[in-house]
Amino acid sequence: MKKSIYEGLSGLFFSIIGFFLFIGFYDALATSRIEMTWGGDKGRLFWGIFLGLPIGCAFGIGLIDKFYFKVGVMILGMILSVVLGIIGSFVGVFLLDKFGGCFLVGIPFLVAVTSVCGYRVGLFFK
Repeated sequence: MKKSIYEGLSGLFFSIIGFFLFIGFYDALATSRIEMTWGGDKGRLFWGIFLGLPIGCAFGIGLIDKFYFKVGVMILGMILSVVLGIIGSFVGVFLLDKFGGCFLVGIPFLVAVTSVCGYRVGLFFK
């Protein structure tokens, strides 16, 4: 249980960092005159939510396993973590549509929980 809480907190922290990194990456692509039409005027936000949050969360989970718990990083667990994190992002955007802007803070928590669950499912196949 302690390991899951540490992985979740690390995933939450790194998912927020990943969100801002992917928004910056989107802006860098836009300033280099590469045509980005995915998401329309909210493409930056979607790029950060659908890619930055899950990838950052999986990185945070892998980092805490590697350096704090001294366990090797599982590739299958990381892949499942990203896939379930993307699904969690879609659910979060759906809930954002239903409940309004107040749920924007809840999306990283939802992604972190689903990513930790995905990583745990990957442990079953170890």
